[in-house]
Parts: sequence; structure tokens; C-alpha cells
Amino acid sequence: MSILPKFRAYRCEIFSEHDETLKHRMMHQYTEFVLQIPAIVAATFDEAT
Repeated sequence: MSILPKFRAYRCEIFSEHDETLKHRMMHQYTEFVLQIPAIVAATFDEAT
């Protein structure tokens, strides 16, 4: 009977760990995107002129 709470706790642990990984990956992608903005803006202005 006591295996279910353990399983729930374990599952929650996995998901919180997964969330952290996901958050880290999202932040990484966001940072890369932000770093690309100047290049994108420069390219846009180059095309405009």
C-alpha cells in the first residue's frame, strides 16, 4: 500500500527535474535569440537601405 505515495513523490521529482531542464533549455534558446537580434536588425536595415 505504501508504494503509491513513494511513486507519486518519485514522479513529481522527475517532473520537477524535467521542468528545470525545460526552463534551462528555454532560457538558452531565448538568450540565443536575444543575441541574434542585433544581427537581424542590421540585416533588415541593410536590406531597407
